[in-house]
Amino acid sequence: MIARLRSPPRHSPVSPAKAGVHAFQGRVSRHLRRNPTKPKKSQEQAPLQGNVGLRFANTTYAAPPRRAKPMRYRRAFIPGSSFFFTVVTEGRRPLFASADAVEVLRNAFRAVRLLRPFNVDAMVVLPDHLHCIWTLPPDDGDFATRWRLIKTWFTKHCDPALRPELNQARIRKRQQAFWQHRYWEHVLRDEADFTRHVEYIHFNPVKHGLASSAMEWPYSSFRRYVEAGTPRSWMAWGRNDCRGGDGRSG
Repeated sequence: MIARLRSPPRHSPVSPAKAGVHAFQGRVSRHLRRNPTKPKKSQEQAPLQGNVGLRFANTTYAAPPRRAKPMRYRRAFIPGSSFFFTVVTEGRRPLFASADAVEVLRNAFRAVRLLRPFNVDAMVVLPDHLHCIWTLPPDDGDFATRWRLIKTWFTKHCDPALRPELNQARIRKRQQAFWQHRYWEHVLRDEADFTRHVEYIHFNPVKHGLASSAMEWPYSSFRRYVEAGTPRSWMAWGRNDCRGGDGRSG
């Protein structure tokens, strides 16, 4: 019996390009079977919180860093309100130690009040800082511009001997080393708060040991209050008294 010989199977011809693709896929499959991989911790899915990257198919794309916002100081710009201020010289330099310097400061206040009116209800000037209470017009709450103008006027008209040598940073920024950059301000809430801060202002020279009583200090609005009929018991304020207030920096 003659065995029938099977003819070899017929295969459709494969182009060289397809053959190369098939070979590459085979190599990739064998490599993945031999070297199984696990997703890294940084690639695992996690809830999006805060400044995280966008996640697509186990791939993390880092989000660009957020720019730090400049610090903004909260100030109460309330039209028609009364404010208590404390303004300090740079490095606590005694710029107002002389009567001439205090007079220049007074002229600065006068010049600015002509341009931008406001009432000075109480004030005291000490060698290295000052306290005052302002009441602004009903339609205006911009005390920051007024302070900037006062500081600039004093800086330009004071004795040149008071001007210190500037470092390169201040020269580059065109700044004068006269004043601290920031100042303390407080909105007076009611009549009792107003009275308490007026008393603090007038007693401040005694607190710092510059006078034995409020009446002795010449650079203060205390005498004006006395002339207006303030109770004469205030005239005897001395070191044994303790007057309240909310004055920062002295």
